[in-house]
Amino acid sequence: MSLPDFSGAVQFLNALSSIVVIAVVVFQLRQNQKLIGLSNKQAEANLLQAKSGIALGIAQQFTDDSFTTKRTTMRDIVKKYAASQWEGFEHTRDDFELRAFGSYYEFIAYFAKEGVVELCTLQDVLATGF
Repeated sequence: MSLPDFSGAVQFLNALSSIVVIAVVVFQLRQNQKLIGLSNKQAEANLLQAKSGIALGIAQQFTDDSFTTKRTTMRDIVKKYAASQWEGFEHTRDDFELRAFGSYYEFIAYFAKEGVVELCTLQDVLATGF
């Protein structure tokens, strides 16, 4: 085999190896794309599971007997102090209880605002009068 023949064979092998490397890179890119897609689906499923857990917790809170009792107590406090134009209400135990109870609703509204729970679902739960 002469030197020009050997040179041609080396060039052919270089070209062939370049094609193989490109094929491997394309294959790896496709595999990475599939893995990223699966990872995104898993993240979406985890988010949905977390949202469901929060929504279930909210529903449990609204259906708990102690919540119904607190809600009745809050209505009684509002009636009591509304009749006296809220005089003597500030800095009382009733004030603290009413604010704490109201903050629960604010927290749930924040979840709705951030999209953790769907607003229409939340409205349906609150409208049922739990």
